[in-house]
Amino acid sequence: MANPVRQFDYTPAWGGITPTDGQDVIEFWLAEKALGQRPLVEQRLKQLVCLARDRADGSVAGVCTAVLQTPSLMAQPFYVYRSFVGRRWRDSRLVYNLFMQARKILEDYAIANDYPAIGILAELESPAFTRAGKLAVWPKVDLVYVGKSPRGLDVRVCYFRRAQLKRQQPQI
Repeated sequence: MANPVRQFDYTPAWGGITPTDGQDVIEFWLAEKALGQRPLVEQRLKQLVCLARDRADGSVAGVCTAVLQTPSLMAQPFYVYRSFVGRRWRDSRLVYNLFMQARKILEDYAIANDYPAIGILAELESPAFTRAGKLAVWPKVDLVYVGKSPRGLDVRVCYFRRAQLKRQQPQI
């Protein structure tokens, strides 16, 4: 029997969320054993970009976070992106939809704030991504392969519209 098509409601969270949404996300992470310790959960909550709720029952189904970093591989500021989808929803397209929601939220923020980051960088942990596509550029999401992380995982980036490289500061 085929899995039913799942529908989700998305709540932008970049810049802050309601206490209720925050508590629901914390409970989701803890129940799914996504993050080990409560201090890490509370730190990651401050990095929340978007959350998705299953429209059928309102439960948190997935979340994504980002943190501004300048990875040495790129030498440019990026939002380093993470997503987590609960076990019940991993057979859906939620991971894709969360990324597309986050991309719009972060790009709109970057454009409105003089580009604190020039794009999004994702280190792909799931083996499904490696098996899914060997194309250098994934056209539907415009993610470009840029190499391997120190952990040996594929790293992909997408650039924001009209983003320009930041001037390099001399190393001291």
